[in-house]
Amino acid sequence: MICNYFKIAWRNIWKNKLFSFVNIMGLGLAIPFALLSLMQVQSVFEYDNFHPEREKIYRVTTQIETPSGEKTKYGSSPMAVASRLREDYPFVEKATHTTREFGWELNNSIKTIEVNPLFVEPDFFKIFAFPLRTGTIPDSPNTIVLSHEMAQIFFGDANPIGKTVTHHDYGELTITGVLQPYEKTTHFRSDVLVSMATQSKFRDQNPQLDLTGYTYVKLQNEENRKNLDAALAAITANTNKLVQEKDEKRLFQSQAFDKISPDFEELEDNPYVESLRDLSVNFFMALAIILLVSFNYTNLTLARSLNRANEVGIRKVNGASRNQLVWQFLCESILIALFALVVGFFLLKIMEEFITVNWLTWEVDNYLILWSVFISFTVLTSAVAGIIPAKILSRFSPAKVLKGNLNPASFGKIGFRKSLVVIQFVVTACFIFLIANMFSQFRYMATDNENFNRKDIYNISVRGDHTLMANEIASHKNVESVGFTSAPFGGTSMTAAIKEKKLDENFEASYYAVDADFIKNMKLEIIAGENLHETSGDSTSNFIVVNEKTLFPWD
Repeated sequence: MICNYFKIAWRNIWKNKLFSFVNIMGLGLAIPFALLSLMQVQSVFEYDNFHPEREKIYRVTTQIETPSGEKTKYGSSPMAVASRLREDYPFVEKATHTTREFGWELNNSIKTIEVNPLFVEPDFFKIFAFPLRTGTIPDSPNTIVLSHEMAQIFFGDANPIGKTVTHHDYGELTITGVLQPYEKTTHFRSDVLVSMATQSKFRDQNPQLDLTGYTYVKLQNEENRKNLDAALAAITANTNKLVQEKDEKRLFQSQAFDKISPDFEELEDNPYVESLRDLSVNFFMALAIILLVSFNYTNLTLARSLNRANEVGIRKVNGASRNQLVWQFLCESILIALFALVVGFFLLKIMEEFITVNWLTWEVDNYLILWSVFISFTVLTSAVAGIIPAKILSRFSPAKVLKGNLNPASFGKIGFRKSLVVIQFVVTACFIFLIANMFSQFRYMATDNENFNRKDIYNISVRGDHTLMANEIASHKNVESVGFTSAPFGGTSMTAAIKEKKLDENFEASYYAVDADFIKNMKLEIIAGENLHETSGDSTSNFIVVNEKTLFPWD
């Protein structure tokens, strides 16, 4: 029976070539964008699924509770947590700590490349599947391993083992190995893995308290999860004794490794992990496209419904039931959607060739799930688009059809098609407005925001004492002035809890550590008061410049 439905559907599609072509191309042009959104959703759930025995791996998260009772959860934890777990608890097979830095530049005397570093301990390679293609793991100070791609960029086909690259703060870094190509769907995203010993001489944080990085634990077996939680409770109690802010409380908790991505807990300090909000955007983008193409297909089908009235009347006279007619029209819409899927897939491949945005995922690990999602999505789209026309067409009365009494009024007094056109127009207008607004916001942040100066500004990342270099740069005839900031303006800032009075509610504020020249260079307008003092002595350490939002945070 189903085969006969599809045969008849194929005949109708072939008979009405122009109408079928418009429907197939309409669906085909929309499907690749919906499929791309669905691929992003699937890839988020596949993060870090290539590591062995990941059911035994856990990450330690930190919850900080302020005196007012406000709780904030972080994906990071102090370095001392990994040491305690590794040394004091035998049920822990391995424990390691990683830290991140951003904005690195490495130079091999020929080229300077911006890289994404990750500081790791030797146990990192024993827990996670980042095998070396050649060489050894970085253990000694100033040793690193490169990703396969970064080794190609720096040295081409030459053997990089034993060669050095230079960092402006850490000095010469010796390459001890090259990683095998690994899947990019990982929150350990990096170009170079640097030995933790390299960072130790620059570290000025408190390893007992500061949330310096990320702690990962591999247990002897899965049943030790309760023991891990008990150990973290003991470490929590000891750590809270050391907290300088006596009223602040910390709580260390275990997070299953396969629960890190997506971030349903909305953790702070959790880079390269998609949040529930980001996941929802991709999902609802696909849903919006489904609605748009469904409305379009429904409108086009109803537009030619009167032409098919005789077909419905004759089939009913010959004994066809309403359910059989519904299935017939649904099979036709499914067949059109499957043709559109083929068109959409080829368009998706064309998009992949010409769109080089690195934050888009074009491949997934499990193609069985991917194609199941694609086909299910297509059938769902066709069912949504075809069910209303099928219901309407199948209810035509044979007597009215054969007498010629069927007309557009048969769709209802308020005009179903007119209502559908209005809904489609509203949804389309909202969708266009959303996309245009997002594009406008991105363009504004990138080029049009005139609240600060962008012209003739160059950022140089430095670490440690920068006075000598600053004086040398400032002496150049083409340099007007040199200012300092803790991070590039407009990028990731630091945050602090502020309040006017001790008993007031805390407000979160973003801040940069800067000097007076930086404010001048960025041409930030001071509407009241004055700029920071020019001197660099201790007298300037307790002065800040705030914006209007800081003074009126509730507006």
